[in-house]
Amino acid sequence: MRRLLSPLAVTGLLLAGCGAEEAPTPRPSPEAGDERRNEVRGPGFTTEKPRGFTGSGDGGQGGGVVLTLLGPFRASERFPPNITVARTAAPASSSAEQVRGSIRTQSEAQGGKGVDALPDREIDGEAAIGVTYSRSGPGAELTQRTYAVVHGRQLYTIASTTALKSAVDGEKVLETVLDTWRWAR
Repeated sequence: MRRLLSPLAVTGLLLAGCGAEEAPTPRPSPEAGDERRNEVRGPGFTTEKPRGFTGSGDGGQGGGVVLTLLGPFRASERFPPNITVARTAAPASSSAEQVRGSIRTQSEAQGGKGVDALPDREIDGEAAIGVTYSRSGPGAELTQRTYAVVHGRQLYTIASTTALKSAVDGEKVLETVLDTWRWAR
């Protein structure tokens, strides 16, 4: 059964909410020959860091931003590429288009321009919806790509933010995180 996301909950999550804790999946140690040395854990999931990114998960166990990854910083871009994962309690059901509308409204209220839908996709078997938009950031024009997904009783928002003219491909790094995402079992 797939859940749909509530516009109010997604709007609240964009501002970081709170939720219940889930135990992360244990993982083998790199010393044991683990091929996934770039794996990071957050509450309820694991994923892999894109090449050149640093950071770790397990922050914000109760909710809000639970994972932050920073990409290589180039002074000419004036803004470091980053990926954030936020988590909050899952909302009551509503349609994907209502969620997109809510994200669009919130994004525009924060100065987002050209808010467009990203293709629907699955994240480790769960339906996810996404948007992309540009906005002004500290000293740079930025592009943000965001997907929202419900798993169990939690709503996760996974966002990639890069300078508009970044050498880092924000779409590619977000795909790395989404394609390697695994829910704790």
